[in-house]
Amino acid sequence: VGGGLAGLTAAYELGKRGVPVTLYEGSSRIGGRVYTLERFNRAGQFVELGGELVDSDHDALKGVCKELGVALQVFPKTGSWLSEGLYMHQGRLYSGAEFRRGLAPLMAAVRRTHLEIGGPTRRLDISWSQPRGSARFDRMSLTEYLQSIRDLEPWVRDMVRAGYVGEMGDETDRQSALNLILLVNPDKANLYGDSDEGARIAGGGSTLTRALHQAIVKHAGSAGAVRTSHMLTAIRERGQSFELVFDQNGRTVIVPASRVVITLPFTTLRQVEGIKALPLHPVKQRAIAEYHLGTNTKSMIDFGSRIWRTPGEKLPAFTGGLSTDTVHQSFWETSRGQDGPNGILTNYLGGDAGRVFDGKGYAAVDYLGSLDPRIKAEFTGMQRFMNWSRNRFALGSYSCQMPGHYGFFGMEGQPEMGGRLLFAGEHASMDYSGFMNGAVESGLRVADTITGRRTAQAA
Repeated sequence: VGGGLAGLTAAYELGKRGVPVTLYEGSSRIGGRVYTLERFNRAGQFVELGGELVDSDHDALKGVCKELGVALQVFPKTGSWLSEGLYMHQGRLYSGAEFRRGLAPLMAAVRRTHLEIGGPTRRLDISWSQPRGSARFDRMSLTEYLQSIRDLEPWVRDMVRAGYVGEMGDETDRQSALNLILLVNPDKANLYGDSDEGARIAGGGSTLTRALHQAIVKHAGSAGAVRTSHMLTAIRERGQSFELVFDQNGRTVIVPASRVVITLPFTTLRQVEGIKALPLHPVKQRAIAEYHLGTNTKSMIDFGSRIWRTPGEKLPAFTGGLSTDTVHQSFWETSRGQDGPNGILTNYLGGDAGRVFDGKGYAAVDYLGSLDPRIKAEFTGMQRFMNWSRNRFALGSYSCQMPGHYGFFGMEGQPEMGGRLLFAGEHASMDYSGFMNGAVESGLRVADTITGRRTAQAA
C-alpha cells in the first residue's frame, strides 16, 4: 500500500522473487515524494519537486539503479574560483570558512555529548529499546541545546538554527536535540554528518520510479499489478488475513490480503479507520499516532544564465549555495550538471516559512536582487513550487523527530502480527530516514522478510 519509492521497491523485489503482489497507490501518479518536473524551462532542464540528492554511501539506491539500468550523475567538481557556501546574517556576508571556524564550540559540545550518550567508545546506535544515555537529550529541544553552548557566537548559533530548520524541516523548538547530536560528526567538523549530496539520479528521480513501475508490470505480466487512485480508508483483521478498503474515485473497493506492506507515512496512516484496533505493539501505536514530518517547501526559480558564477558588487562568484537568517532560508543550484545556458536556483524552506508558503509573488527573487541586482535581472518569470505539508497523500516532507520522539525510534519499521503486517518508507529506515535511500533500503528489507531472508517476528 503506497506507490512511492519504498512501495515500488518492495513490489519490484517481491515480483522478481516470484511473489504475487499488487500495489495500491492513493494518488493518480506513482512515485510519491519522488517527483521530477521535466522540461521545466526553455532550455529543457528538469527540477525535482521532491527527493533530489544522493550521497556516496547510498548503496541500496545505487544497487537498484544499477539493476534497472538507471544511471547516476555525479556532480562536476566545483571550480576553484567559486565560493562553495555563503552565509548571510543580519545583512553581513560570511564565508564558508568563517562559518566552519565558528562551529568549533559546537563540535566540542557534541563530542562531550557523544561521550555522555555512548561512553568512551561513543556508541550512538540508539533505539527505543536501547536508548543508552540519550533520553535527556531527546527530551531537550534543539533550541535549548544550542542555547546551552555559551561560547557559540550568536551569528553562528542563528545560522545553525536556520540550517536545521531546513535540514530537518521544522522550527528548532519543535525538534529533538538528538536530530543534530546524532547527525553531526565532530571529528570532521561537519554540521550535517557524512552526507555529501554529490550525485543525483540522471534525468531526475522519476526515471527510477518509472523503471520500477515498468519492471513490476513486466514481472506480473499485467498492468493491473499497479493500481493508482486507490486510497486506503480502512484496514481490518479477518482471521489470519486482512481486509483493506480503498476509495477509488468515490467507489468502494474491498481487497482481502494474507500479507500487507504499509509504506504510507504515519501522518496519513493514522487517518485510516481500523489502524488503532489492530493488535500492534504499544510503541508502534504511539509512533503512528505521533510521528512528525517536516514542512519543507521547494521553490525552483529559472534564470536566463548562471550569473551568480561571476562576481558582483556585493557577492563573490559562488556555486549558488546560500544560507540566510531570513524567511528565505537557503538556496542551491539545481541546474548544475545540466546542459543549456539557463540557471535554476532551488529556494528551500522549512518550519513556519515552509508551512505557509503558497508560491505567490517573487519575494525570493527580490531578496536575491537585493544582494545582487544582476540575479534578479536574469529572472525569466518561470517558478514552480511544492509544499509537501499541503499534499494530502503525504502531509509533510520527511521525518523530523520532535522532543521525545526517539522514544519510539527504530520501531517504525518493525513487522507486526507475526510478520503479516510490514512497514516500509523513509521513516522506517533507522540509518537513512529522510533520504530516498531510506525508502529503498526499507523496501528491500520487507521483501527479505516476506521471502524468508530475514526473520519475521512481531516486535
